[in-house]
Amino acid sequence: MSGLKVTADLTIRGITKTIEFDATLKDQDASMIEATADLKIKRTDFQVMYGWKVENAMLSDEFRMEVKLVAKK
Repeated sequence: MSGLKVTADLTIRGITKTIEFDATLKDQDASMIEATADLKIKRTDFQVMYGWKVENAMLSDEFRMEVKLVAKK
């Protein structure tokens, strides 16, 4: 298992932003590799629940996104 710094374009609701995050890379077997990451995304960057009136709701400034990629070597 090894750490990896990733820079990628993320598109949500038609808004694209470049993000950076840490990912963990590990071999599944001789032919497959897996990368996982736990992202925290600012709601305001992608207008997610931003500007909406939600009565009696407490929203964090960020939301979490878990990512898992599996690829052939």
